[in-house]
Amino acid sequence: MASLLITRAVASRSKLKRENLYKAAQTDAILGNWYVTLTKLDSGNAFVYVSERSLLSFIMLEGERITPGKLFSSFIRGLLLVLEMGGHSERILDKVISDYSTGTVSPAEDLSVLGSVTNIALDYAAFIDHDGGVERCDLNEIIMSINSRPSKRLEFDNPFNVTASLLQSAAT
Repeated sequence: MASLLITRAVASRSKLKRENLYKAAQTDAILGNWYVTLTKLDSGNAFVYVSERSLLSFIMLEGERITPGKLFSSFIRGLLLVLEMGGHSERILDKVISDYSTGTVSPAEDLSVLGSVTNIALDYAAFIDHDGGVERCDLNEIIMSINSRPSKRLEFDNPFNVTASLLQSAAT
């Protein structure tokens, strides 16, 4: 079991009271728990999901009002897409998705990870704005670009490489 660790903005948007959420537990999921934050774009809101272990990230545009169930279904769809972009096999995708077959929604509390999550969300917003907004940008290209950039938190490796290493070690 794993957790989606939501920021105050996500809790507010989904009408969840943070004090009513379960505290996140450690997880055996290969990519760990995932942080979710809300970022504002020119045409509305988007949710940015970030792995606590590899900083692998993706963005999902908000359609209708979000609920915990919709957060999880959006997470699964986005995770599959970003792993496919990374060139991972169907067998690996199945293994990773099975790690997230059940989970909780919990408050995000680790400030050092939240700092990285905020920076990643700001990067998504800046890239989208620079490319002319949601209607004109190529979200897949932006996701690839952000996940290919080195990070100090990852000892100057990038999220795609760290994710591949984690998935490879889990497969052996």
